[in-house]
Amino acid sequence: MWRLEHPELLYALALLPALWAGYALANRARRRALKQLGNPDMLQSMMQGYSATRERARMALLLSAVALLVVGLANPQRGTKSETALQRSLDVILALDISQSMLAQDVPPNRLERARQFARDLALALRSERVGLVLLAGSAYPQMPLSSDFAALDMGLRSAHPGLAPNPGTAVGDAIEVAEKLFDPKKNAGKVLILISDGETHDADALARAQTAGKNKVVIFTIGVGTPEGGFIPLQIADREDYKRDETGEPVRSRLHEDFLREVAAAGKGRFFRLDGSNEKAHIQSIRNHIDTLEKQELELRRYDRYRSFFQVVLALALLLLLVERFRFT
Repeated sequence: MWRLEHPELLYALALLPALWAGYALANRARRRALKQLGNPDMLQSMMQGYSATRERARMALLLSAVALLVVGLANPQRGTKSETALQRSLDVILALDISQSMLAQDVPPNRLERARQFARDLALALRSERVGLVLLAGSAYPQMPLSSDFAALDMGLRSAHPGLAPNPGTAVGDAIEVAEKLFDPKKNAGKVLILISDGETHDADALARAQTAGKNKVVIFTIGVGTPEGGFIPLQIADREDYKRDETGEPVRSRLHEDFLREVAAAGKGRFFRLDGSNEKAHIQSIRNHIDTLEKQELELRRYDRYRSFFQVVLALALLLLLVERFRFT
């Protein structure tokens, strides 16, 4: 089993495109400067040892070395000693709404940020269970299968945003269907779906699918994010900020559809909770208490209690690339 001891450091890899863009801009500026002196290609051919292909290869080596340095600092590890243990646990699927309406700011800083933080805190409280992740907007798709890997789940929640959803909307029914496929069909109990959404759905089959899931022993909790008064949906258009507008040009006000979420929870024999900024811990404890009353399944787990680090190998590769860049391209 492989893992990263510090997976959060991988966010530094987002700097690589920025570094490449900086190199491209610097190269363009240099060509403009040469153009003032004459034909850039002719001038570059007169520069001893210069080659555009060579420069690009050099930059690629440097960026690869930086990427390996980041991975090395994250410390790849492999489990070397394991033991098999029996554990009674539930299977829990978190279904997180990442539609554009979740960017509304009626719940500060916005619905999505509040939902992600709540989901992360809830996942931490459910570490003794197997937890999976489903993302939904106009359609739903599994982001992470059922697992005890909290670090991977936390990364999936941190990175969830509307840009991952190709279609607008909130397909609650699809999320229920996708979640059911992640559960073990051989289990007749111990299955929980926690839907975190503002309830703005255009899915007419959502309630029917929730009722079917309830008959299949899936308990559904719904977490409402937003307010009945609602809020506008901010958008970035070119270099200015605006709001999502309807056909008449008026800003669209997105509201929490609490009644719908209550109906989904009732159909799934669960409960509805509403986030209003001050009750997250109480809700998490209530969900935990309710889950503890459900019938749990016996699960055989292979746990690793000793890991071997391989950061030295990755850092050595990074150093090798830097040496190649130093002695081959200078």
